[in-house]
Amino acid sequence: MSISFIQAIISLLGGGFGGGFSGGFISYCLENRRFAKLSFHKNLIFNTFSNSVRVLLKVENNKGVFNATNTFCQISVEMSLKGENESSQRRNTHDDIRNYIMKECKFEEEKKPEGYNERAWTPLINPYDRYREVSGEPVSWNIWVSNGTGIENMVFKHVGIIPNRGFNMAILMDIYKTVNKEYILRINSEYGPEDKPKLLLKLPIGNDKIEKITISVVAAGNNVETPARGEVTIKPVCDKDKTIQEKSETSRDKECDYEIGLTINKTGISKKLDTIIRIVMCKEDSRQVKFSEIFNKYNIKTIDCKSE
Repeated sequence: MSISFIQAIISLLGGGFGGGFSGGFISYCLENRRFAKLSFHKNLIFNTFSNSVRVLLKVENNKGVFNATNTFCQISVEMSLKGENESSQRRNTHDDIRNYIMKECKFEEEKKPEGYNERAWTPLINPYDRYREVSGEPVSWNIWVSNGTGIENMVFKHVGIIPNRGFNMAILMDIYKTVNKEYILRINSEYGPEDKPKLLLKLPIGNDKIEKITISVVAAGNNVETPARGEVTIKPVCDKDKTIQEKSETSRDKECDYEIGLTINKTGISKKLDTIIRIVMCKEDSRQVKFSEIFNKYNIKTIDCKSE
């Protein structure tokens, strides 16, 4: 049944101002229900390669009628250190993250990883001459629509489409483990994983300063009523008992790791005293996955990279 037909019936039945107002309101509600409501899949998606793990966000369009067009996925990256309170975290997060940002990652000829591409290891952001806040930066889609080129003629891949009852994948980052007992996060840019990343973050295994890295994510677009919102959190984890018993650095490296998980921000309905209905924000957490769990399961090789 079409919306115009429903409007006509309402106008005939209601008449006057009341009927017109009611008809307009109902038509608005019916039309609004047709727009897409985007959501993240409850778990992160991991694609494995010989030297790395790719982290993707599955963005779904399971409600509404319209396709979500000109879709984009934006990230904001923050780092907090142990012992900081919330106000100092906001004040110092830029200085903190600079200590872990790599200018580039260089390989000797015989030690280059499979599929090596020099541009993929030269980030757009570095702590020396081009550092800026990583806030509201787009990342690429697994399937994108043509949107021209940017700097150095690199192809934009950050505009996509999510069909009704379908999904698309936002490429968040690639994770590498080095021979120097550290992880490297190659955080994706609007140009895709084959070209320059947004930034390279170096995470030493056994680091006792990092509290967590928070990557806030939002996916939206045209014909979208409700964007998808969430946070990807990366935290160091250690077996405290074994670390205390054995003080050597070698032992500490073996017992420490990083874990990654997704928290989805959702809208829900809450009733108070069975009479008042309130719209509330709630959070849904995915399972935390340790980096070593994936690297060991799929026998992913380490890389030998000289960081600068």
